[in-house]
Amino acid sequence: MKPIRRGEIWLKWAKYKEDSRNDFRISDAEIEYAPSTKSANIQDKCFDEQVDGNIEQNFQQRRLTESRNSEPGKPKRCPKRGKKRPPDEKKSYNENKLYFAAKGKEIAARSFNQEFRCECKQNCTDIVVTKEKINQNPVDVALTKYFSNMIICDGRGLEIGGKNRCTDKQIETIIHHINSFPKYISHYCRNKTNSNFLNPHLNLTKMYDLYQTCCDNGKSLSADKLEDLKEISKLVPADAKWFLYLSKSAEFKDDVDGFGSSVNFESGEENKESLHP
Repeated sequence: MKPIRRGEIWLKWAKYKEDSRNDFRISDAEIEYAPSTKSANIQDKCFDEQVDGNIEQNFQQRRLTESRNSEPGKPKRCPKRGKKRPPDEKKSYNENKLYFAAKGKEIAARSFNQEFRCECKQNCTDIVVTKEKINQNPVDVALTKYFSNMIICDGRGLEIGGKNRCTDKQIETIIHHINSFPKYISHYCRNKTNSNFLNPHLNLTKMYDLYQTCCDNGKSLSADKLEDLKEISKLVPADAKWFLYLSKSAEFKDDVDGFGSSVNFESGEENKESLHP
């Protein structure tokens, strides 16, 4: 083995340090070793003897380790592996010979198998967890108990035929009670109006505009406005309907005792107001 000189180690360390600043590591094949320290123009005071010895020792140790591992006759070290299980030997599951219920009665022997084999297990679990919005652990426990035959009846619902549910008569009573509640229908989705409600487009502002147009202008109203007046007249008391009969239109035939015609023949605002009750 060729001895390594001091200048070679220093030059290798210097180039590695310079290349590491640029995030690039140069390989050993690209390094040109100097024959001596003087040819590399490196002063002795820039290099400590103790550091020089440590670098040289570590470098030689690495070279020695690489040479040993590269020997063709020496086998390489392999990681330890566990004991191989024979093919006939199967995994034994925990089995309880006697199982006691909550009341202390002895039941037949049941085996606790931690593995439940179901082809659609994952799909069924995802559906149940997503629909019921619960954790996956209770679902896994329920499936394990089901496939291990561990589900125990607690006796609920035995009086009504073994079903833990309400009777049909109780369900019909509840449905009838819910249907008896008064239902609110919004005026935005109401097609027809009765004496209790107005159309959605009618409000207090609209009613005042119709009244002002009918009284002040004294002109005949259009068919749409007459329909609105008829809708409003359903909610107005009988003694306050005088302002609804000020129109000259012939379509509005709900005149009372010729009140509308008498207003039309009178001249002057004072005489018209005197006719108002």
